Amino acid sequence: MSHGGVAGDRPVLGSITGDTEWFLPDVFGRRPWRFEHRPVTGLLGIDDVDTIVASAIRVPAIRLMKDGERIAPDRFCTPTRIGSATLADVADIGKVLDLVRNGATLILQSLHRTWGPISRWCAELEAELGWPVQANAYLTPAGERGLAPHADGHDVFAVQLHGAKSWQVDGLGACDLNRGDVLYLPAGIEHCARAGEMPSLHLTIGVHRPTPERLARVASAIAVDRLGRRCAPTPDPGATLAQWRETLDAVTVDEVLDRLRHRPRRHLGGMLASSITRGPVTLRTSLTPSGPWTITDVDADGRLGLTWPDGVLALPARTRPALTLLTRGPVAVGALPGLTSDEQLVLARRLLDERAARLVD
Repeated sequence: MSHGGVAGDRPVLGSITGDTEWFLPDVFGRRPWRFEHRPVTGLLGIDDVDTIVASAIRVPAIRLMKDGERIAPDRFCTPTRIGSATLADVADIGKVLDLVRNGATLILQSLHRTWGPISRWCAELEAELGWPVQANAYLTPAGERGLAPHADGHDVFAVQLHGAKSWQVDGLGACDLNRGDVLYLPAGIEHCARAGEMPSLHLTIGVHRPTPERLARVASAIAVDRLGRRCAPTPDPGATLAQWRETLDAVTVDEVLDRLRHRPRRHLGGMLASSITRGPVTLRTSLTPSGPWTITDVDADGRLGLTWPDGVLALPARTRPALTLLTRGPVAVGALPGLTSDEQLVLARRLLDERAARLVD
């Protein structure tokens, strides 16, 4: 099955589905679907996998499976001395190679945290979907199967990067993924896969949409925060519960979604280099946002949220006038309103360090 169309304003999602305006309302979270011939280049190759495995990668960032069985780390790790410590969980590339040659599937986990091209790509996909995503890679020898039939608790995009893989998907049946094909699986759909006549490398992108239980917990937490600020202590549990119910009724869907999306930013690299090479920041230094900013309401701790394509930052509520002015374009640090000179410099350096802002000549 395939579907064509335009990507709209979601370029990363559009690069794997083709038509986001059709995919999101008709397929996302509803049913599995296969997308044909949408090559995603520059994310990860066989040589990159070799580089990662040889870089002293440690368990659990690496694991190996064969025919649904986990291979114990002591079969592919060798005690390795780093500084004054000896680590027992460092992968030995020779042992890994032997196991892969004998049919084991190599799995690299959490590449959205450690591999630059995938990290940046996932950050953009997060911004488009509004939910956290993760990325794992699976390198499977020809004709072999790594994982047993299973269902994930989150949505998955399987992106075929090299070779081919035959999938069996509940509700979709048998389907083959060749290089450039993408398979979408909603949470809870059972599936399994086996490599074709050559080694297969595919990337799984997990999308963590909130469950009803999590939505309820977040809504309840918001209500409890508000109740704690305005409710006088009472020995009557019934009265407290009635106040909580009344407060919960006032919690909006947007407030729940905003709190879910306020996750710690993903550091994409480059922060250290930019910080130590940029030169001094003075009151005459001019800044501008590095990308579109969204300023959210103050939370129970008196901090507001600053969101941009690469991350989220919590800042004191008194910085709102300065941030609001910055959203309109370049501003000299000394012109940021509502702050002392020292606070202006601290805010400017923080925004630059986090790469939420950049210098303007």
